[in-house]
Amino acid sequence: MKTKPATALFNECLPDAFIVLGRQLKPFCLGHYLLLKKFGCAFVQDIEQASTIKDLVLAVWVCSQDYAAAIRKIEADKPIGWREKLILLILAAARKIRLRDAVGLCKLTQIGYECLLWGLAIGPEKLNDEAKQFIEYLDYHTATPSYWIKEESMKRSSGAHWAHALQHTLMTEMNYTEAEVLRMPLQIALLHYYRIAEANGLLELMTPEEFDEVTHDN
Repeated sequence: MKTKPATALFNECLPDAFIVLGRQLKPFCLGHYLLLKKFGCAFVQDIEQASTIKDLVLAVWVCSQDYAAAIRKIEADKPIGWREKLILLILAAARKIRLRDAVGLCKLTQIGYECLLWGLAIGPEKLNDEAKQFIEYLDYHTATPSYWIKEESMKRSSGAHWAHALQHTLMTEMNYTEAEVLRMPLQIALLHYYRIAEANGLLELMTPEEFDEVTHDN
């Protein structure tokens, strides 16, 4: 995750729209992250992986809609499985199978229909540029506040995954519901999380002047 001064992140909480593969992406939230993580999308793995067209289609499909809407569509799309339908449409776009075969196999369910309309337009020549744009979108929405670590907090450690720690903290310290945390823009959730950590004496958020001095020195 990249870092910025907390004040800069707060000022950017209403970002310009990101458009990838012709679709406007929603602000990235913890729910989006957990969905992509669950289905093995390369863009959100803890260990860096090379992304494929399959990863990009999956990521854009999930992030171009609200987390709750994506869940509803996945749960309603059960006859042959939504991942298989995405793969069929990718193969059709690459001219590996005939389009009419892909349509027949998808049976034009909601996911199949939506992906068919824009998935066929993906070409190898634009894949890298679109993937870079999606990475820029992720970097923007996952930037964390820059901070100084307090000496006493360096002695503490936890085996919890950062996403679980974030969800648990916002639910216990700020009384958000699970649904509220999952749909909250991740940038805002991270600002809350680090401010709570500062209030608990674990760290000290950098001022814009301190951030400029540190980045200038590096």
